Amino acid sequence: MSTREHMKNNIGSFGPYISTMYLFDILYSCLFRQDYQQYLKNKFETAKEYQNLRFSNNPILKDE
Repeated sequence: MSTREHMKNNIGSFGPYISTMYLFDILYSCLFRQDYQQYLKNKFETAKEYQNLRFSNNPILKDE
């Protein structure tokens, strides 16, 4: 994304980044809504698989 903003006035890509992420969130939510139950099931199954690979020695995080 190009800009004609002067370097001294440039605040970086903050604006375009936020607006792009907002658009991606909207698109993702529309796709997710198409088959909500199946996507939710897939999300939980994937999270469960990754959870089995995680470990920590921190006693606060121990499952009892």
